[in-house]
Amino acid sequence: MTDQEKELKAKELIKELTKEQVELILESKKTADENASKLVHQEIENLKTQIKTNPDVSILKKDIERLEDALSKIESNKNQSRNEVLLTAFENPIIKSFLAKVAQKGKTEDTEEYSYKGDSRFSRAGEKNRFKAFNSLNVHTINTVNSTTLPTAGSTGIVPTLWQQIMTQILGTYETPRVTSNILDFVMVEQLNAPRIATISYDYTANFQVTDECEIKPFTKLNALDMVESEAEFIVTLFCYSMHLEFWYADLYNDFKTSLRRLLLEEIPKRVNAFLNTKGIPFTPTANTYTTTAPDDVDALASIVADLYIKGVKNPIIRLSPGKYTEIIREKATDGHTKNNNNGSIRIVDDRIYLGMYQIQIIQEESFGIDDLKIGDFSSVKVAIHNDIIQIEKVGTVVLDDNSTSTERNINIDEIGIFVAYNMPTKANAYLIRDTFTNVKTLITA
Repeated sequence: MTDQEKELKAKELIKELTKEQVELILESKKTADENASKLVHQEIENLKTQIKTNPDVSILKKDIERLEDALSKIESNKNQSRNEVLLTAFENPIIKSFLAKVAQKGKTEDTEEYSYKGDSRFSRAGEKNRFKAFNSLNVHTINTVNSTTLPTAGSTGIVPTLWQQIMTQILGTYETPRVTSNILDFVMVEQLNAPRIATISYDYTANFQVTDECEIKPFTKLNALDMVESEAEFIVTLFCYSMHLEFWYADLYNDFKTSLRRLLLEEIPKRVNAFLNTKGIPFTPTANTYTTTAPDDVDALASIVADLYIKGVKNPIIRLSPGKYTEIIREKATDGHTKNNNNGSIRIVDDRIYLGMYQIQIIQEESFGIDDLKIGDFSSVKVAIHNDIIQIEKVGTVVLDDNSTSTERNINIDEIGIFVAYNMPTKANAYLIRDTFTNVKTLITA
């Protein structure tokens, strides 16, 4: 068909279309071609990027050639004349059915039921490009989508942040794990009933002999008493909060008050450990101390346990860090076998280390450094804790940094605390070794 014949044919077809229908076809054709061109360009750039890292370059280059050929056809399609576009569209059987439907109903609103594709064919709604172009800001979304994600102007977000929060499903809360100590399981815990506590230590000079009839007998006597006194300490904290928080978020406020009691009780073992850090003595070898060449960590433990046994401590407790415990149980000999589990003179099972006839409990202390070591009789340590946790709500008014008062600003203050006292007889120091593995190994090196 010559250009002149196409023009005549187009004029005849236009007579069957309204002006709006003609403009709709032309505009949809233009939009579809532009979108198709943009998508092909993007795909070509993606393949070029892949070529830089993909070893199978030949396949990717063929894909690029195929896409460039398609792009050339799309660009050529863009240059179709007005008459060619209308003729191509009208020759499609779906278009003929569509226009007949429009003529029968006498309206054009149904045009939005169809979409136009870049290959000049019409199809049912649900395809990528609408028959009728529209501004992207007419798209309603939860949050505003930017123009990069949704060309060309992005979307219109209509759901406020507060509304989104209301529609949020809360599955629970999470509290960061805290380092705690189990030292209270191994010291003597008593009830505190006075502002001061004291422990009395003593020993005997025993003198027994075998005597003949009427021979002078020896005397056994009690040596001078030694008393150690300690003042009760008040472990306390304050919790400040606004009246609005307490009134409108009562569950959160009450949960925090409950947590304060737990946190307070976790603080007591920390204070006991701090007290013990000032007690005990470094390890001092004696004539009976076990020594060896190139001693390891278990040798260090065995030497201290043997010395304490000689002093009368039959059931010492070993306290060390989790890191050191793991290091000991995983230590291997040169042939690769686990060094400290020979099922004979040395065995480590759970929280016990078996050193020949000695069976010593091992306590992993999270607050210890990897080289820290404490061995001895911890039952000599006395900890007295009062039965009552003191929790006072709205203890009073305080002055803030700007000289205003907490009452003026509707700020309340709660106080929570407990009385605790610690004590350890002076003579018990000799039976509690506080040292490091490194130092002990140096001292027992033959």
